[in-house]
Amino acid sequence: MIRSVLHIEAPRDHVFAVLADYQRYKEWFPGCEQSAVVSRADGRVDAEFVLNLVKKVRIGMRFEAQPTRTLRFHMIAGKDLRSYSGSYRLVDSAHGRGTIVIAEMWIDIGIFVPQFIIEHVAKKSMNETFLSLRRYISRQAAARIPDSPAAPQRA
Repeated sequence: MIRSVLHIEAPRDHVFAVLADYQRYKEWFPGCEQSAVVSRADGRVDAEFVLNLVKKVRIGMRFEAQPTRTLRFHMIAGKDLRSYSGSYRLVDSAHGRGTIVIAEMWIDIGIFVPQFIIEHVAKKSMNETFLSLRRYISRQAAARIPDSPAAPQRA
């Protein structure tokens, strides 16, 4: 299992909304070229992604959420990985100014590669994804804050 933790200066509901907006993953998820929701039923969302990693990978994922708290996912289609699953848990930061995201991921690539190498590459990828998520949310917040009016000038 690979685990990573990130603090984001944004409310938990906003962070969750970004993570659960699967169609927009291509806007912030590194290497994501396409993302589309395939179906929604019984609190589950099936989505398909095309990722440009070492090679192009098409993967189907199922997401199950407890809104603003937990987002679990697992692979339901794809031939390039044996299995891929994980979760995002969101909690309010202790100082009340943001959200702590705790990500856990399990991956089996289906060929023999020492586990420590897989975990090193996956951890690096997870950290890049987190930094990209933080930048994306920060840009969204900046776009929502109107510029303050200029102070009156003396003649």
